[in-house]
Amino acid sequence: MGGLGIDVAWTEPFNLDDPILKFNNVIITPHVAAVTEHSYRSTAKVVGDVALQLHAGTPLTGIEFVN
Repeated sequence: MGGLGIDVAWTEPFNLDDPILKFNNVIITPHVAAVTEHSYRSTAKVVGDVALQLHAGTPLTGIEFVN
């Protein structure tokens, strides 16, 4: 038997009356791992650095591509 496990919902905050929660094989956890001042500042720095590199036409650094 299959199931569903997700850490992101289609609406935030998640609707506790959503019919999907009636299934016993569904697990939904809150998506809060990145909600910190440090993570926001780190993300903003990487995005800003990459934007400046793109504008200058220099090789991109500070990003990782995952296949």
